[in-house]
Amino acid sequence: MQCPHCGFENVNATAFCEQCGAPQNTVAITLEQEEYKAPSPPPLNGHKIPPSPSPPSLVYDQGAVPPYSYSPGNAHPGTRIFSAILYFIGIFITIFGLLGILTTFGSGNTIGLIGLLLSLIIVIISIIFLFRIRKRALNLRWWQRIVWIVGATLVAFLALILEVIAFPGGTITNYFTGTVILLYGLCCAAIAIW
Repeated sequence: MQCPHCGFENVNATAFCEQCGAPQNTVAITLEQEEYKAPSPPPLNGHKIPPSPSPPSLVYDQGAVPPYSYSPGNAHPGTRIFSAILYFIGIFITIFGLLGILTTFGSGNTIGLIGLLLSLIIVIISIIFLFRIRKRALNLRWWQRIVWIVGATLVAFLALILEVIAFPGGTITNYFTGTVILLYGLCCAAIAIW
């Protein structure tokens, strides 16, 4: 067989040239070629055969989930309830910290009304936010959330201990304590929906 590339006469019928190594029997494949579709079988005894359903397509939309696939967000429906409970615990800790900050400015009716109004606003915004993200897949499992919350709790206690050592008593201590509790609540709420 003569090599189409270098013209060497190959003694054995091999796939590659013994002289230059070029492929011998190449078949040109073009993109314009269509897939072969077998014709439908003829009807049996003159009866028409209903067309068989086509197999499902293996191409899915970008957001679609193929059947029999594992989706970590939908695997444990109890995780969503657990996350919502942790989220609202974090929101209420945030409100408690906010009220602690407000008490450093005074304790009159005006401060109480401002605290109540801000608490209602935070609760309404947090409920709306939770409903907007309720179908989002969660990244952390329940035990990972607990580990992160324990870590945030240790950091908050460490910050409170250092603050008491640095500034024992006074308005700064109350303000700093309220701020740490507020930030801790926000961290817990963020960890719950992460």
